[in-house]
Amino acid sequence: MALSGGGAKGFAEIGVLKVLEREGIPVDIIVGTSFGSIVSGLYATGYTANEIDSLCHIQNWNIVLSDKVKRRYRSPNSQTIDQRFILKFPIQRKRFFSLPQSVVNGQNVINLFCSLTANVPEDADFSKDLKREFACVATDFSTGDKVVLRKGSLPYSMYASMAIPAAFEPATIDGRMLVDGGVVDNFPIDVAKEMGADVIIGVDLRDKIIERKHIRDMIDVVGQLMTLYDPMDLNKDTAICDLIIRPDLSGYTVASFTSQAVDTLIRRGEEAGMRNIEKIRELKETYNLQPDSIGRNLVNTNKWRVENIEIKGNYSLPDKTLIRRSALKLPDSITTAQIKRGIDKIYGQYNFKKIYFSLRDNDSIVGKTLVMNVDEGKSFTENVGFKANTIDAAAIMLNINLQDYTRKLGLFSATAEISANPGINLTGELHYHRLPVIGIRIDGKMRNYQIFHNKDKLSSSYLYFTQGNIFVTRRFFDIFDTELGYRLKYYWSELFTTDKYNYNLTSTKALVGQPYVRLKVDNFDDFYFPRRGVRLYAEASFIDDYINYNDFTPVLQAGFKSVIPILPRKRLAVLLDFYTRMLFSTQDYPIYESTFFGGVEYAPYFDHHTQFYGLNAIYKGNDYTFMLMGGLRYRFYKRNYLTLRVNTLHTANDLFDPTDILQVLGYSLSYSMQTPLGPIDLTLGYSSHYDKPAFAANFGYWF
Repeated sequence: MALSGGGAKGFAEIGVLKVLEREGIPVDIIVGTSFGSIVSGLYATGYTANEIDSLCHIQNWNIVLSDKVKRRYRSPNSQTIDQRFILKFPIQRKRFFSLPQSVVNGQNVINLFCSLTANVPEDADFSKDLKREFACVATDFSTGDKVVLRKGSLPYSMYASMAIPAAFEPATIDGRMLVDGGVVDNFPIDVAKEMGADVIIGVDLRDKIIERKHIRDMIDVVGQLMTLYDPMDLNKDTAICDLIIRPDLSGYTVASFTSQAVDTLIRRGEEAGMRNIEKIRELKETYNLQPDSIGRNLVNTNKWRVENIEIKGNYSLPDKTLIRRSALKLPDSITTAQIKRGIDKIYGQYNFKKIYFSLRDNDSIVGKTLVMNVDEGKSFTENVGFKANTIDAAAIMLNINLQDYTRKLGLFSATAEISANPGINLTGELHYHRLPVIGIRIDGKMRNYQIFHNKDKLSSSYLYFTQGNIFVTRRFFDIFDTELGYRLKYYWSELFTTDKYNYNLTSTKALVGQPYVRLKVDNFDDFYFPRRGVRLYAEASFIDDYINYNDFTPVLQAGFKSVIPILPRKRLAVLLDFYTRMLFSTQDYPIYESTFFGGVEYAPYFDHHTQFYGLNAIYKGNDYTFMLMGGLRYRFYKRNYLTLRVNTLHTANDLFDPTDILQVLGYSLSYSMQTPLGPIDLTLGYSSHYDKPAFAANFGYWF
């Protein structure tokens, strides 16, 4: 068998194999290029066509063809970068701006191959160690030479053969930079002939050459690349192949990895096989072909006794640090899912281009050794974020981020926001592996705002705000973040108050010191549109205004958000939010440290400001504030959402005086859509506290 490349169109090759199996056609040698190398590599390992069919159906191809790991495994800084910035450009030596070598490192796709071929020796001879003789074709990207891979790591060879240039990080084998074999030979029947095949059946996925006017995007370019061939090849193909099967691939591209496409393409492969059934049976009779019996010992059993871990490759972090981060407790019987989870924990926390695994038999003891192959890299990027909303108008955020946990200064980040409310941020963190992280943050912000109280405007002002923060933080169990620190805040503004409320300040300046301790828990599966999870925040602190009052005010602040799915496929979810802030004051404190509420979640004015749907402006709360929100969010048509919310707020200076308690009720309806450029959100609300509807809109990531 010779299987050609074609991206997602390669699913059709599985359908052809299913027909050949039903007809009892033995396959002794199987060769593939690109996606054909994946199908042929698994078939050579001993998987049946039906098993490969099932494996393709259970994959989440959006995840497999990306480097994504679960959000909970990523470092807090990595989460922030992902949540705020649309564009990320690597900074290289002598080049402040550059483009990445590829879109995807191939982290998840190669680990899928490792999981499925874990019983194959890590340095295999593909002619002797597999159930069928196997070879795959790659391209030496430095010379343009054709490279036939017949030994080594089976999963890494399969990856090298399918690494489309610019889409996937090239593979490095024996010092050569290897990419998709379809660049030089997308239908490797000559390789099968050289390996000694007497009867060759080929599956050719190459389509007609696309006319220039129909080449519109990158997908068309890649499809054209997989299709290009010398017209003389047609004569060679016919001369060498005993049978060429060409499935109907109309309507599908190299990027058609949806569930519907997988179903249809496999079915079309079967239909193509059935159209050639007479020729297949004729070959079987002419050459007296008999069904073969293939051993099953290399097919994934999904669980092994693993005694220890060995780490090899390009890395400088201590082995103990990486093993401890994986959270794999050995010796024990573990599954490929546990191994992948351990790898994800390392990959998401530190800077690696790729981490993949193999299992090696132990000579002296029972069980296997888990071998992690790592390729370390430092993350030095320039990041760009954009948003447009009803609060900031248009805003751009520029960031330089250096993340290198092999050094003591593991993180340095500098950010500038260019908007109607401009700001800056500098963050540095010292990392000592087993010890807590020590960090410093410096923030500066200018804000134009209006403060309301009891439906009427209390003040209109602009505010300059600067904050320095020294902290020690530690993460536990991937989702618990503890932080102990000290904040020093400086406020300066011109504040205009109405005589009606007789609200007088002794100064428009405040210097506030605030020691604090904080706990955060976050296991949301997505920041913007989580389908399940909980986010908890609690902080205890003391406010001391050094200029005006010079007296401590204890503060307790806590928030809770949860998303509870209640329909199949998590289309409908219940939203529950709770927020409270209590200032146990014995005397006045700066107005800037008051509790504020109003507006939507993506437009907070202060770190002690909570959203309240149904109100547009900022409202000043009293010493004790409690907010409760309940809602329903329905997901429809892929990434579109409708959300209905009801929230209520109680605020008072004296909790035991019913006449002092202000109660506010608000409602809202939101339409949201998740896009590659960030979420779109349109919210219309109404509140008992204000006689006009509140409207808010946002496009872009939140910052």
